[in-house]
Amino acid sequence: ITVSVSWPSSSGIQLTDYFTRHKNSLWEQTDWSGGGGQAVWQSPPGNKYFSVTTNSVPAGDINSTVSGQLQLAKIPAGTTNRGNKFITTSLTSIGRLNASNLRDSMRFTAQKNGTVNQVRVYVNEVQRGNQVTYRYGIQGDLSGNPSGIYLGSGTASLNTTGWQTVNLTSSATINVGTTYHLVIQYDSGSAPAGNRYINFQSTLPNNNLIPKNDVGDASATTLHYNGASWTTLSQQPIYVMRFTDITYEGNPYDNFANRNIRGANFEGEAFTVANDTLASGVGLYVAASNNNQAADNLYVTLEDVTAGGNLVNETFITPAQVTTTFVWIDHNFVSNVTLPAGHLFRLYFSSPGSNLTRNYLIVNESNPNLPEYIALNWSGTDAVTTRSTNSGVSFSDLTYVDLSYYLKIAANDTHAPWGELISSTLDTANLEGGGLNKISWATVGALPVGTTVRMQLAANNDNSTWSWTGPSGSGTWYTTSAGEYIWADLYSALASQPARYIRYKIRLETSDQLVTPKVDYVRVNWAN
Repeated sequence: ITVSVSWPSSSGIQLTDYFTRHKNSLWEQTDWSGGGGQAVWQSPPGNKYFSVTTNSVPAGDINSTVSGQLQLAKIPAGTTNRGNKFITTSLTSIGRLNASNLRDSMRFTAQKNGTVNQVRVYVNEVQRGNQVTYRYGIQGDLSGNPSGIYLGSGTASLNTTGWQTVNLTSSATINVGTTYHLVIQYDSGSAPAGNRYINFQSTLPNNNLIPKNDVGDASATTLHYNGASWTTLSQQPIYVMRFTDITYEGNPYDNFANRNIRGANFEGEAFTVANDTLASGVGLYVAASNNNQAADNLYVTLEDVTAGGNLVNETFITPAQVTTTFVWIDHNFVSNVTLPAGHLFRLYFSSPGSNLTRNYLIVNESNPNLPEYIALNWSGTDAVTTRSTNSGVSFSDLTYVDLSYYLKIAANDTHAPWGELISSTLDTANLEGGGLNKISWATVGALPVGTTVRMQLAANNDNSTWSWTGPSGSGTWYTTSAGEYIWADLYSALASQPARYIRYKIRLETSDQLVTPKVDYVRVNWAN
């Protein structure tokens, strides 16, 4: 700090003094196998944690029993599911924007870090839309509703139904795991009116799933603003975002069909698996075509196309097991079957004795037959609907259609889809609060495809009030393992000063439950 004093006819005087945080410190945790939490984070081998999630694994979704390693725990009993659990029972819409103070929102959780420069929406209804210019863009989330501030947006006057593209004149940067809204509202031109408006398609039910990998998205829904307040509609939003690296994210499924399984009509899904998989059964969303029930059993066949031959060929259900109401039905194979990595498999259903009036119904989800949409449906091009009209002699595959089904994966062969561990309290022992600099971590080997590791921090002065933040505040996550600067306002955002205590939260995720990320250490750099 330099203080200068001067007066007329004098060069003045200066006084300089220096202030610095003189002590650099590093918290490094390399072992989480010690048990429950503690007040002060000790050096190895006494390192412990405060808590872990228990959504899929009762003992904890994160396994810390291997010294020097965190990974997703394996599900200890029963089975888990892998497949397209996305279903559609009806098409609907969000709400007509036929007044200048109305707005629509599609809420979602970002699946990657990136900059969005284009959005695509499905126009369900439009009247004289070329006369009205609406603004389309990304907003943050404020207690479940749009924040009201566009992170990036563009304008368009649309006059055609179906998928429409809007380029953003200002791009929006989004962070993985953070909730956002795709908001549409009146911008300019003729004011919306009863005969001049636009409306956007959505579907029911709200699956709260990311179609590509079946990962849950509890934030996904639609909202409508009536001029005074937002209403959550609990619909499935239909949207696609393009990033500057020409990748895409969103829900491409804009339509569905109930398909008959009868006679020579066989139908199912062709797929590959990235890792050797032990399958124990199959689930299907199915109904009977009428109250007289089907005329034959519904059979399931699982064929290894690469190696040749059937792995499964057995009865899935009898006619009495299903009504005209669609339900998910599980079936356990007579014995578990191994699905080798990289092989092509064909899973299909048949009912040769059923006929035109007495048969089974299954559900297909569909999207435009274009590469950017196909890349976002269930497992992309690695899973496609397969159909036969000649009793299985030959099959045709449709890359833009997916069956609503899942494989049951045998116990102890899959990891929890995600898990969070909260560290014990880290005590700076500094009544003025430690100066936090960077957070970093290391993984054991390269991250497997479809897995992520991210972190948040919380600080306080009472060792009990924890508000989790990332590099841009609440709701954001640190995602760069090599190190990120800790949010500069972490302390100033607290109600009381100073902030002596800190904890970290680490979240492991996988879209392929046969693999898991593994973390070697966590580091927090700080100074007195």
